[in-house]
Order: sequence, then C-alpha cells, then structure tokens
Amino acid sequence: MKKILYSLLSLGILSNVAFAQADQKQNQQQVEELRTEAFAAGTEQKAVNQLKLLLNKYKGSSTEPALLFRLAELYMSQSRSARVFEMYREDNKDSVEAMSFLPQSVTSQREKKLIKDAIKVYEDIEKKYPKFEQLDMVIFNNGFAYLQVDDKQGAEAAFMRLLKNKRLKDSPVMADALLALGEIAFQAHIFGKALAFYELIEQYPDNKVYPYALYKSSWCKYNLQDPSGALLTMEKVVAIGHDVEAKGLDSKLDLRRESLNDMTLFFSESKPSNEGLEYFKRQAKKIDPALYIEKLSRIYNGHGKLKDEELILSGLISGFSSNPRLPIYHKRLSENSDAQNNIAKAVENLKAFDKTCDIVLAKTKMPEAPKLEDPEIEECAEDVDRYSLRVAKNWLKSAEKMNKKVYEAAAEEALRVNLRDQKATDENSAARYIFADLLFKSDKFKEASEQYELVGGSVKDETKAHDSRYAAIVSHDKAVKNNWDDPSEKRLKNLVDTYLTKHPNGKYFLDVSFKVGLFDYQKKNFADAEPRFYQLGKRFYDKDKGKKAQDLYLDILNSKKDFVALQKGALEWKSLETDDKRKKDLQVIFEQAYFSHTQVLVKEEKYDEAITLYRQFALNYSDSDLADEAQWNVVDLYFKKGDSPGAASAYVDFYQKFPKHERAIEGLVRAADLYEQMSMPDRALEVTKILARVDKKNFESWVLLSGDFLAASGKYYEAIHQYRDIFSRYTKSMSSHGQQAIDRVIFLSDQLGTQSEYLDIMKQMSESQVANVYSPATAVYADGLKKLGSVYTLMPWLKNAQNKKLLPEDLAKINLIAAELQEASYHDFKISDYDMQVLTRDIGTKSKKLGDVQATYQAATNGGDAYTTVNALVGLANLYQGFVTGMNDIRGPASFSDEERQALKDELSNVAFPFEEKAVETVDTALKFAKKSDLRDGSVGRVQKILDRLNMKERTISSIDEYLPGPVYVSAPKGRGK
Repeated sequence: MKKILYSLLSLGILSNVAFAQADQKQNQQQVEELRTEAFAAGTEQKAVNQLKLLLNKYKGSSTEPALLFRLAELYMSQSRSARVFEMYREDNKDSVEAMSFLPQSVTSQREKKLIKDAIKVYEDIEKKYPKFEQLDMVIFNNGFAYLQVDDKQGAEAAFMRLLKNKRLKDSPVMADALLALGEIAFQAHIFGKALAFYELIEQYPDNKVYPYALYKSSWCKYNLQDPSGALLTMEKVVAIGHDVEAKGLDSKLDLRRESLNDMTLFFSESKPSNEGLEYFKRQAKKIDPALYIEKLSRIYNGHGKLKDEELILSGLISGFSSNPRLPIYHKRLSENSDAQNNIAKAVENLKAFDKTCDIVLAKTKMPEAPKLEDPEIEECAEDVDRYSLRVAKNWLKSAEKMNKKVYEAAAEEALRVNLRDQKATDENSAARYIFADLLFKSDKFKEASEQYELVGGSVKDETKAHDSRYAAIVSHDKAVKNNWDDPSEKRLKNLVDTYLTKHPNGKYFLDVSFKVGLFDYQKKNFADAEPRFYQLGKRFYDKDKGKKAQDLYLDILNSKKDFVALQKGALEWKSLETDDKRKKDLQVIFEQAYFSHTQVLVKEEKYDEAITLYRQFALNYSDSDLADEAQWNVVDLYFKKGDSPGAASAYVDFYQKFPKHERAIEGLVRAADLYEQMSMPDRALEVTKILARVDKKNFESWVLLSGDFLAASGKYYEAIHQYRDIFSRYTKSMSSHGQQAIDRVIFLSDQLGTQSEYLDIMKQMSESQVANVYSPATAVYADGLKKLGSVYTLMPWLKNAQNKKLLPEDLAKINLIAAELQEASYHDFKISDYDMQVLTRDIGTKSKKLGDVQATYQAATNGGDAYTTVNALVGLANLYQGFVTGMNDIRGPASFSDEERQALKDELSNVAFPFEEKAVETVDTALKFAKKSDLRDGSVGRVQKILDRLNMKERTISSIDEYLPGPVYVSAPKGRGK
C-alpha cells in the first residue's frame, strides 16, 4: 500500500493549500531535485539579508508588516528546504496515523532555529498589526510552524485564535485550521474532540480537505466504539471518489483504496461475514475488490474467527478463480483448515496452492503476460516448499503427540508436495528421509524404497546415508512380498551391492549380504551363493547369521557332493568357533563328509583307499561318535575284498580301539567264529581268552569255548584247566556251563584215560564238596583204576564211593565196576565135584555169589546212563550165561555111574535152564535199550552179536546194523544223561 503524505506546498499560497500524493521517485529524479533545493537554499539566504536591510529602512511604516511576513516566509522556506533535504525516506507506517496534515517535526537544530525565528516574527505581526490584511495567514502559518518544532500546544493555541477571531471567519484557511486541530486531537487520541473538528469541516463540502476529514471522522467513530458509523462514513469517502472519477475530474486526494482497505476492519465488527464478498464488490465497483476481501479474511484470522475467514477465503477461491493471487488464497485456506483441525481440507488446499502456483507462474512467463509485481506470487514456488515443509513438520509433531494416523497421512502428502519438483540434494535429504519413513509406515514400500535410495545417494552425512540405503533394501523386500521376479531380484541385488560397497563396515552388512545369499541359495544359484556365504561365515563367525552362512556354505558343498571341500570347510569353521556345542556339530559334519567321501571310494571299489581312510579316521578321531563306525566299516570292506583273515583281524582291532563299545564283544565273537571257520584255533583261542576276560556276563561261555579250542588243538590239560575255572567256582548248585565244563573234563578220559596226571585231576575233583563235581570224578577215577588193574586201590575206593551220595549215573558206573570185580571173584570160585556134599555146598556158594553179582549189575542199570545200563545188562547176561556154562561143565563125582552122572546133569540142566533163558532175555533187553538210546559207539552191533550167539544164529557182517561213534564236537557236547 502506498503511503500518502500531506504537506503545505508553499508558505506563500496558504489559501490554496494542496495535498500531493507522494509517489515513489526514480533515483535520478531524486538527485536532481535535491540539487535544486540546495541551490534554492543559497538564494533564500540572500533574500533574508536583503529583507533585514529593508526592515531597518521601513521600520514603523505601513510596509513593515508585509516585509515581516515575507521575512517569516523566508525563514520557513529556508527551513522547508532543509527539511525537504531529509524527507525523501519511505514511510513504513501502516496505520491511519501515517496520513496527517500535520507536518513532520524537524530534527536539526538549524531548522528549529529558523522556524522559531519565523514564529517570533509571526507573533510580532499578530500583536503589532491585528488588522493586517493577511493576519489569517500569519496566524495559520504560526500554528504550522509550532507543529514543525513539535509544539502542538502552541500550534493548537494559534489555530484556536484563528477560529475565535470573528473578523477572520471567512478565511480560506479556516477548513485547514479545523483539520489541523482535528489532527492534533487525533494524534493525542482525544477522538471525540477530533471528531468535533472534523465534522465542522462538513461546512466546506467543496474544500479539497473535505474527503480527508470524512476519512478521519470515520476513524474517530471507530475509536469511539462505533464501527457501524465508521463504516457508513467511510462509504461516503468511497462514494466521493467514485463520483469524482465518474465526472472525469482530477482528484489529488482519492482515498477510495485507503478507505476500502480500512472498511474491512469496520465491516468485520459490524456486519456478518457472509455479506462480505458482495459488500466489497458493491463498494469497490471498478476497483478490484479481491485485495480488500483478502484483507477482511486476514482480519478474521487475526481475531481468531476461523469460520468467518474460511467463508471469505472459500468465496475468494470460487469467485476470483482467475485472480493471480489464487495460490495465496489456497495457502491461507489450508492454514485455516489446519487451525480448525480439518486436516483433509488443509491437505487439499495445500495441493491446490502448489498446483495454482505453477499455473500462475507459467502464465507470467508467456510473452504477452504483464510484469508480475506481487512479491508473494513471485516467490510462491519457494513459499510452497517452505509452507509444505513447515506443515509437514507440524503434522508429524501432532502425530507423535496424539498418535493419529491422519496426521501422518497429511504429513506424507505435504512432503510429497514439497519434494515433487526437487532433485535429491543434501539440503532436502532430511525431509525426503521423513517422507520415506511415512511411506514405509503407510505400507507404500516400493515408493519408500525409491525415496530412501535417493536420500542415500544425496545426503552427505555418513550415518544418514547408511541408514537410508539399508531402509531402501528393507522397503524393497517388503514391497515384493516374496513374489520375486527378475526385475525385483535385480533391484535387490543392486541395492545390496551399493550398500556393501559404500558401507563395508555397515551395521547391516551381514544381514543384507546374507539376504541376497539366501535368495541365491533358494534359487540354487550356488555359483554366487557359495563364495558369499564363505566370506560371511569367515568374517562374521561369531554372529548367528555368520554361523548360518557357514552352515549354508557347507550345505552347498554337500549338495555338490564335494566332500573333500566339505571336510575342509567344517574344520575351518570349527577352528574359528568358541562354543563347544557348535564345535561338536561341525566336527560331526566333518566326520559325515569324511564318511561320504570314503563311501564314494567304496562305490568305486577302491577298497584299500577306503580302508586306509577309515583306519586313519578311527586313529585320529578316536573321540568321535563315528570312530567306531569307521573301524567297523573296515571289517565290511575286508569282506567285500574277500579277505576273511583281514576281517577277523579288523574285528579284533575294533575291540582294541573301542574296548567299551557295545559292539566290541560282538566283534570278538565274530572274530572267534571266523577263526574257527578258517580252522585257525590258535587265533580263535586268543580271541576267546579276551572274551573270557572282558565279557563278564558270558564268562563261562568263553572259558568253555577256550577249553574247546584247546582240546581241539590237543592241549587237553590246558583245556581241563580252562574248564575247571568254570566249575571250581561253585560250592552248591552248578550252572549249565559248569556242568558242560565237567562233562568236557570227563569226556577227555577217552583221550587221557589212565594217565596219572589225569587220574590225579579226577581224584582232586572227587574231593570236591559239590556232587556234580565229585560224583563223575569218582566214577572216572574208579574206571581209571580198573583199567590200570589197581584192584587193591580200586576195591576200597569202590566201597567208599558206594557209601557216598553220588549222582545216579555215576553210582551206576561205580556199581558196574564193582559188579565186574565181583564177577571176576565169582568166576574165580571153582565148584568141586569130587564129592556130592562138596558139590552141593559149592553150587550153593556159587549161586549166592551169583546173586550178589546179579544185584550189583542190576544196581548199575538204575542210573539212567544208557551206556552204563547196556553194559550192565550185557554183563548180567554174561553172568547168566557163565552160570549156565558152569553148570553144564560139572561132571559129578568120579564115583558116579553114567546114569547118576546123567541124572546129575539133567538136574543141573534144570537149574541152569532158567538162567539160560534169562541171559537171552537180558541181552534182548540190552539190544532194545541200545537202539532206543541211539547209541553210536558200536554197542548195538556188539549186543546183537551176543544175542545171535545165544540164539545160535549166524549173520553176515553186512546184515548187522553197525553204529559207529560219531565225531567229537567239543563246542557242543551232549549233556550227561542225555
């Protein structure tokens, strides 16, 4: 708004005081005017000097008052020249007080002195020459001079003398004096007094100061709390201006624009806002009302009347859509909506502000477009950036305080406006980063990723660049939502490569690189994934994802079946590891790879290489859970080679390396079995001895087997000592293995028979307190004595044995031996037949002996042992047959006649006949029992021959079912009594 300054144009023509509108001058014009004023100041001083000479000459004459008046004028003129020298300064006041008829107070001492000289002259004229024809001008100029030296009291007194002088009531400067008095009161804020002076000017409607007086009256009314009256008065000022324009008159005091501008204030306090647009259109007529309507909206804003401001701004936007200030209307409506928390409308008008600003600026660049003189519009593009950023920050703060998504969404849109036409720079990186964050929160991940990437490439701050590049990766990942295609995959890799290159020590180096590696891994792009995972695993070995990278690297090698590299990798990771559990896991992977590699060699039938690797593994990694398997696999490979001795030896090696392994004993058992199958009893014996020592649970079995191997090798006494280790431990009941051991010792009597060492062993065994031990030993010892013919030793032994609690089968054997000895004694007894009495006596004795032997044989058949029973029956039959033979051989006394002999023979035959039948029956029983018992020692054939002889039958050798004894199975002999 231009400032209007009013001043008197010339002290010499005060009756025609003019008011000039102070327009801004061009610099050159101002310089020229200042030069003119300086020249004038020089000439006026000469005039003053000349007047002083004239006053001395015409002192007391009628010419003196005129000369004095001219002298005062020159003083004022000189003062005015000096004042004009300083007045070409822009007045920045924007209030009604900027317009005033009161001159500005002088500041220089020279001016003040000149004006005071003028005042003295004026007052001298007024006192000395009260009837001076220009007294009204003298008094008026005096008041004016007082104002210039800032003596308003003196000025007011001078102007009031003018008003009160009835002689001067028709003075042409009367309206000016009233105006000056009004101005003095107005500046003193005595608005009622000022209004009275202004209203007196209404007597002078044709005076040029009349519109100004109305204008100031309006302000007095407003200050007196009468805005309606002020508005009506100001309407008159505007109407005057329209009328002057309509008549084509030149008005130097056109106050329409100032009045319309001030009417906005009066209107805001006196009329409803919904009438504002039409009211100012009506008042402004041909003048553009938009400026004043906008001013009205600002007033409403200043008074906090946001709804009224909104109404006015909305009207401006709809009613003045072609106005160049349309962008400003949208901006202010956006601010208004924001203040009313109508965030959606605030965003809408922010966007419109941006859009209309572009349109208006584009129009100004057209060739025919007028020059743009509105600073706000000239800078609207910059203002869009400033405003959008400011509201974005405010909305973000509101979002933080109130946790409302609407503010975040609004901030996002504001930043979108702010950054729309801006290239990514370090200056806007902060806003762009916030924008990206908001996009991310709104799940607009693709756009967020792009913005983050722009920030990362433009911001100078290393930390912000790092965070932005990482956020770009994360956003892109979320945008894809696992629906990866070639373009999205390529972008991910580009983002990650940029991050890794720019931030080799970045916080998320491991995460993002692992992400890409995992992606390649899942796509089976092992060529890229393998080296990436290797580097990550080596660099970040102490991080979880670093360990995962190690695992995936190993898995890739496993997928490629590169078991050698897999072993190397597992050992390398293990060397970097501090966690014992993971070390163990990596060792397992190494071992499995080792085994897989070895298995490949096996498939390729490279058995020797595989055996070497397995042996080395078992040796170097004996603590491994697979060490035993490696050693066990060696056995299998020997079998594949067809090398049974090697396999058996490997079984033994397995035990020696892993003596506590659950399969250690199994390996020894298999080794022993293999050695036995290969007829290598010595090696088998070595193994079984180890088994006997280590397999406590099956100790007796292994000792028994060791004895068997010794017996099979002819080492009978060593075998016996092995067997005795079993049964010697028992004091009461005997185990099955103990019984088998006893049986084997007894069985060796076939080989050792009457050897004294063996008989000594039997004798020692017979002294045991355990029936299963002493019983068979007693029988064997007795048999040995019998075979040796040690009858004198045998007889008491048998007698003692028969009194012991022997086992039935052993007692039967003892009885058999005793019966055989009794039978020998029986046969040694000869019957004498030289005398019938003696014959009768001897036959009785023989018969008694027969009975004793018979009883003993019969006792030998009750033991349950098949061999003993058959032999006892055969011995009994022989006993019977011998009795028959003995009876048949008796000749009788020599004194017997043939008849007597025949009679004796017949009698003896009758005695012998039942025994003959009994002998046949007993042999027959023996034969049947032998067959039933499936005896295979030739007993069946031998008994059959005896029976045939008794029946006086002849048989060929081929007709006899000859049963030969079977081979000795030392490992599985038949139990006793079986």
